[in-house]
Amino acid sequence: MTAGFRHKRQVQKLCAILDQEYLALLGGRFDRLDQTLKRTDALVDALERAIETDPGEGDPVVDELRSKADRNARVILSSLAGIKAAQRRVDDIRKAVNGLDTYTGQGRKVSLTDQVATTEKRS
Repeated sequence: MTAGFRHKRQVQKLCAILDQEYLALLGGRFDRLDQTLKRTDALVDALERAIETDPGEGDPVVDELRSKADRNARVILSSLAGIKAAQRRVDDIRKAVNGLDTYTGQGRKVSLTDQVATTEKRS
């Protein structure tokens, strides 16, 4: 009998929470992550204590849990990269509102806000 069978209920709960976390990530529901992370931590701690007490012969279910946790970690890292890219874009837009920087043919930086805009009136 493996540890997964003896601790099947805890493993099933953990798998379900990892799936909920994944769906929350995909749906952009980052507000739900705090709840799922607390539940995940509590279940992992309980499962580790239970397995230390009664380790069994090894557990193929651990591979499934690891796979789901790795999947979620990849999605979290991708989400962070997307958030950082969006923040950079917002910063670029804010800078553009205050003026635009460009470069001359000689590579010198020129701010278009430094130049006074003039319009020529023709009669």
